Amino acid sequence: MPSQSTPLNQHNLNLTPHNAMALAILRTLESIPDTETIRINLESRHIVDSLTSKLEGYEDMNWVEHDCDTVLMQSLVSVLRRRKGLTVLRTFSQGTDRDAQARAKSDAAGAQTHPPPNDEHFIDTNGSHFVVDTRLATLS
Repeated sequence: MPSQSTPLNQHNLNLTPHNAMALAILRTLESIPDTETIRINLESRHIVDSLTSKLEGYEDMNWVEHDCDTVLMQSLVSVLRRRKGLTVLRTFSQGTDRDAQARAKSDAAGAQTHPPPNDEHFIDTNGSHFVVDTRLATLS
C-alpha cells in the first residue's frame, strides 16, 4: 500500500531545482508500495549525497545548512526509512551516456525479476534496503 502523502501542500515550498528533485522523489515514493523495488536516477550528485553519505551531518544540523527546504528533506528521509523495498539512488550526466535510455529501460525490466548487479552496495536499516552508487548511506 502506498504511503500517505506528507502535508507539504500547506507548506509554502520554494521550488528551486533541488527542492523540485527532492519533492519528485518524495511523491514518487509515496505513490508506490513500500515493498516495491525502485531505482531513481538523478542528475544531482548533491541530492544523492544529501540522502546518503552526508545524511547524518545534515540531520545533526536539522537541515539548516542545506539548500533544500527543511520540512521537505525531513519528510523525504522519513519516507525512505519506512520503505521495506530496495531503493537505489544513482547519478547520471546528460549527454555523456548515449545509451542511457536503453539502459534505463533494461534496468526497469530487470528490476521486476532480478536482484541488482553486484557492483551496488547495500545498507539494511530497520528492514529497509537503501542502495547508493558506491557509497553507503548512514541512517541513524
